[in-house]
Amino acid sequence: MEKMIFTLTEQMKDAIQLLQRTVTVKKISGGVYPEGVLFYKDNLAAISSDLSITYKLTSEETGFVPQLFEKKIIVPIKGLQLILDSAENSEITLSVEKNILSVKKNNKRGVAQIALTNEEFPEIPKLDVAGKDAIPVKEFLRAIKTTSYAMAKNGSKPLLTGMHMISDGKTLTIYAIDGFRISLWTQPYVSEKFTISIPAKTVDKLTSALSKASGDLTVVRCNGGRQAAFVIGKLVIRTHLLHGDLIDLSTIVKEKKSEVEVEKLPCLSILKTVSMLQEDRKNPVRVSLANDKIVFNYRGANSQYEDECAVSAAESAESVMIGLNNSYLQETLNACPADSLKVQYDGALSPVLFRSKSEQAEIVQVVVPMRLAAE
Repeated sequence: MEKMIFTLTEQMKDAIQLLQRTVTVKKISGGVYPEGVLFYKDNLAAISSDLSITYKLTSEETGFVPQLFEKKIIVPIKGLQLILDSAENSEITLSVEKNILSVKKNNKRGVAQIALTNEEFPEIPKLDVAGKDAIPVKEFLRAIKTTSYAMAKNGSKPLLTGMHMISDGKTLTIYAIDGFRISLWTQPYVSEKFTISIPAKTVDKLTSALSKASGDLTVVRCNGGRQAAFVIGKLVIRTHLLHGDLIDLSTIVKEKKSEVEVEKLPCLSILKTVSMLQEDRKNPVRVSLANDKIVFNYRGANSQYEDECAVSAAESAESVMIGLNNSYLQETLNACPADSLKVQYDGALSPVLFRSKSEQAEIVQVVVPMRLAAE
């Protein structure tokens, strides 16, 4: 019989929950993926078809003289749930005989059957992050939340469904694009050069992992450039990458002829009112930009609405009316981390840029205009 005793800390419980959501619940063509989490000495690991997550137990969790498995043991979903149902700081005893897992906690015992053997668990290579630069977790999380809304929701073009990260050695650029809008985050980051495109599923896992994490995060390309790893303390999220040619943003994200500065909250208040009146989501809101104000005008079959906000602008700012998707405009403003932002534009059919700042970061969000019907 193999046995393992550990203390279920808050951090470990969070990690197991993240691992649990990664587990593939069925076999996938092209490979067999275990329906559980691997417990091996002082490591936990979960793997699916496109990513893997590992967590290294601390001495606080395993004790100074822990009883550890000598072999790899896959703890199935039901066994994980028995662990997660325990209170934090509970002492958990796992024991395995043949293919039956026993979970003992607070003098209560539950059992779960193990479906697959440890030999079927793919090997996860070790990762060396020594000497790699890091970025504060909270800043990285803010970047993901600011850009993720612009990822494409359908898979017709897989490359647009993910998030792209580019390091030129001095700055890190994180952005998402779906063909109608772009959200781009740039900040100083001294590291090796890399370009990676990660799937939406990985973005979700990173968001979950970072929401309760602290400290720093390191990004590493690995497995011959076919994978990327995100190292957050004892947690490592390793992902397959999306492949394809990225769009050259330099022709889109560039300075425009005219610029006005506007407060975010008054604009959002107007756009929410438009949402309540809107009968057709494809019907654009007319945005009139000028030196002294920005006017929002909605014209529906059964309702009309108009309101305005004051702006500050350079004298050279030209007056123009642009048709924009109301939902896209709201998502753009909601994601903007600053209270005010600069709106840059060229003409009625040129992409509109929304520029703002967050500490050291520069944020640029782009919305493509809709063609307005002739008056």
